[in-house]
Amino acid sequence: MYLTDNRAKNVVQRVQQTSIDNRGVIQLGKFKKVTDRPSFTADSKKSAILHHNTSRHQTFKINLKKPGLDKLNAAQPHRLSWKDIRENTMKYHNNISTSGFDSFTAIFIKSGNSRIRRINRRLQRAILQKSSSTRIAALTELLKRAKGSQTNFEQALTDYKSKKNDSTLKEFLRQANSFHANVPDYGPHMGVNNPVRAAIHLNLRKSRKTRHRDGSKDRARSPSPMSRRLLKGMAAKHLSDGIPVDHKGRIITTSGETVRISSLSKKMQKQVGKIKKKHIDSFQKNAQFGPSS
Repeated sequence: MYLTDNRAKNVVQRVQQTSIDNRGVIQLGKFKKVTDRPSFTADSKKSAILHHNTSRHQTFKINLKKPGLDKLNAAQPHRLSWKDIRENTMKYHNNISTSGFDSFTAIFIKSGNSRIRRINRRLQRAILQKSSSTRIAALTELLKRAKGSQTNFEQALTDYKSKKNDSTLKEFLRQANSFHANVPDYGPHMGVNNPVRAAIHLNLRKSRKTRHRDGSKDRARSPSPMSRRLLKGMAAKHLSDGIPVDHKGRIITTSGETVRISSLSKKMQKQVGKIKKKHIDSFQKNAQFGPSS
């Protein structure tokens, strides 16, 4: 039987492996070594480079063999943060609450399968349009690595839920941290990804132009499939740091752009309104991303 998050606070003393402080934050205790954030897998890093290099919107290429990410100020931004992955998993692990864990794992599986279908469509289109052999090879490799990440995550989830021990917990968290749909690409690190940290980091894509009440215009935005599922499927109580915003209340995206909440559809504005906002004082709007000039 699983306890609700509110009831869990009244029985913290009964939980031996972890505890929750008065802010509802998981204290990892003896599980700290097991649950330290793992490094991204080699597949995850290469997959993100392939995604970046095959994007129609990229302005520079990343060398697959010698990425030089520090010089590019590039990092893989989590959509659902590592902190939220870990804390919702540990609540499940200790029979405190299952809802956050069930929500994010279901979102990962659906978003991952959706992304695989999109990559496959991009590959088939490239073949039909007789794109360069380099592009076709890169998309083929990207599809292969996405499928591998999907298989590894789903297997790790199955193993963990059936055995629920230290080794399966560690492997599940390793696969979740590197899951292809949650860290699919690269974005600016210092000034953007680094200060956002544990907040939910959304990818908001441009669509049609929108006129605002003050008379200004900008492109309407729609969340990527992964971002949309997180907004709709993760209850606010399972998102520890909420949505990152700048001093004007604009959402800070994975690309380092800032987006007015009013640029989203009414439905998405309602979803965003349910989640707390975190002001990122050290955000840099024009942070370097790519070779320095």
